[in-house]
Amino acid sequence: MKNLSKKILILTTSVIAFSVTSCGVNVNNKSLDISALAAALQSNYYLDVDNRTLLDGMISGLTQAFGDDFTYYTSAAKNQYQDYSSSGVGLGFSRTVYYGEALVREVMKNSPAQNARPKNGGDKGLLKGDIITKIRNLGTKDNPVEGEMYVLKDHSFSDWTNYFSGEEGSIVEVYYKRKNATGIYEEQSSPLIVTRGAYNVDKAVLESFTNVDGHSEAYVKISSFLGNANNGETTPQGELKSIFDNEIFTNGVSSLDHLIIDLRGNGGGYVNNCTDTLGLFIPKGQATAYYQFQDNSLQALTNTNVDTQYTNRINHISLIVDSSTASAGETFALGLRDYPDTKNKTHIYGQVSYGKGIAQSFIDPFNDGSSIRYTFARVLSPSKQTINKRGIVPEKFIGQQFIPYKEYTMWIDGVTSNDKLSEENTNILLNRINILLGTSYTNLGLAILKCRETYAIRSKDSLVTSQIYDDYFANQFTNKFYDKVVTKLPACKYNAYIEGNDVDNDSFTPLQRRLVKEQINMVMGTSFTTFDKAVEAFQRENNILSEDNIFTRETGALLGGKVKDIYLEDYDYNVINEVRAEYGR
Repeated sequence: MKNLSKKILILTTSVIAFSVTSCGVNVNNKSLDISALAAALQSNYYLDVDNRTLLDGMISGLTQAFGDDFTYYTSAAKNQYQDYSSSGVGLGFSRTVYYGEALVREVMKNSPAQNARPKNGGDKGLLKGDIITKIRNLGTKDNPVEGEMYVLKDHSFSDWTNYFSGEEGSIVEVYYKRKNATGIYEEQSSPLIVTRGAYNVDKAVLESFTNVDGHSEAYVKISSFLGNANNGETTPQGELKSIFDNEIFTNGVSSLDHLIIDLRGNGGGYVNNCTDTLGLFIPKGQATAYYQFQDNSLQALTNTNVDTQYTNRINHISLIVDSSTASAGETFALGLRDYPDTKNKTHIYGQVSYGKGIAQSFIDPFNDGSSIRYTFARVLSPSKQTINKRGIVPEKFIGQQFIPYKEYTMWIDGVTSNDKLSEENTNILLNRINILLGTSYTNLGLAILKCRETYAIRSKDSLVTSQIYDDYFANQFTNKFYDKVVTKLPACKYNAYIEGNDVDNDSFTPLQRRLVKEQINMVMGTSFTTFDKAVEAFQRENNILSEDNIFTRETGALLGGKVKDIYLEDYDYNVINEVRAEYGR
């Protein structure tokens, strides 16, 4: 690791100083003076190009040469920044589009939205599940105004942020609907008065806790492992510890029968936050994961900060993952699954996770906020297994399968002879190779041969002419298939929102057209094969008037709401109940 870091830092320093110092690179025993080459191009180019523009281009090209989506450069000179903060100024809630309006998914603790009160009196601020319909700016306490009413349905959802965000101390009037006792949404007679202010994004939230008839269960959602305590931000380990101490193990409750931790949508965060959160289960000094460097050396990642563990007080742990669970989110799941004291009580459900088992660090080459983000290590589980470009495969698939497992992500071991592959696996591999190459092979050996030639994948004997699906080909091909196919799969039909427009259908991409068609077929139980026919039928079914069957804003809002109803039913209700059923409750 020391050598790797030194190489990168030396290279960066040399490139930055190319205009005044020499930077030589040796390739195939031939030396190339990069600084001389850059100076020659700069002096002979027909336009004047400044040094910073050249440097930005060189660094950007350098990072792209690694062929790694997670290694890249952002330049402050171009107003490009990498923001990993988990705090902000505004109202302090998360939302999704629901029938053209804003459905509140989470309200941050101690946020302006939570602390708001109705204009005409009341004791509750914004709540999870509320629907925001309108908003109006009221200026500030010292400079009050009465702005125009902003009706969310009349505007693009991408424009909403301009009204939800604003300067600290500014005041807004929020009109909303809330479910009554029978579950029906009702428009609230008095709007909320919210003063924009600072808030922290919650990382760990206790969604429910029950202790009935001698059985206790806690359902916790961990949305990310971001949070910098040095900047005053909350951290997942701090929030989860607070949940344990103040909301679960209190009022005489000394043990917990079932802990559900929902990691769906958790895209990761800081490694130290992940290891410290695992430290609530794994004692100090024990490996929660490993870094594996370029030379295959390992460095254990251990809990160094957390003294109190709760493992012995929890009988059963259910983890839920999906295709958006990535990086530190996956590391956390692997830590609990593989550590000796937790593996027998930990079970993973859901869908195959994203498969990002690598770690990044940063260099600011100009000390101005620019950033080179680069991958410096693989991340291995406590049992030294990698899930990079593989993902975590759950014990049981639960919920909507956004990316079909067998067709795209199931790992197939290499063999010494293709005859040892089952007929099913042979067909899966043929299909994957044909998708990757855009071919229609029916013979696996010939398909493998073409794939080896196309991507220079050698066998263990350094041959590119082998037709065998051996271990080396299995690894290299699966990585290539992941990079070029799996990561490019479209947003799933269950949670993609395609906003309509009232002009024409020409602006919709082929992918958007396909998703709209699939969503309509799902909602109506039909099997239309074209976008136009599907839209026409959906509008006729729902009495929407549209000349030339344009996929209008009204149509998109209605379809999106119906799809969201299906998605929320599965995501918020069915999945959790299936997990409980697996546990035996």
